[in-house]
Amino acid sequence: MPSGCGTHIRVFTWVRSHGYERVRDGGYATGAPLDERYESPERRRYFIDPWNNPYWLWHLCDEGGQRVRIYSFGPNQRRDSRPYGFVGDDVGVTLRR
Repeated sequence: MPSGCGTHIRVFTWVRSHGYERVRDGGYATGAPLDERYESPERRRYFIDPWNNPYWLWHLCDEGGQRVRIYSFGPNQRRDSRPYGFVGDDVGVTLRR
């Protein structure tokens, strides 16, 4: 995983700092939106969720291995999640290595 344990950063910032501009400027940003009410090329290009907050990347390491969480604050626009899991109305996915 191209980040370090403990990294907690906006996805947009991570993409830029690792030279993955093709992700930001490629098919992800230019593809057809699933729902035009919540998606736009600009929103996708800057990795902004439907509630106008940035998506976040959180790289966690412990005895159980490595995990990367990509999540949004959800409708209440506050980070509720903790290292052990998503709580409150945060929305995201966990990728395990």
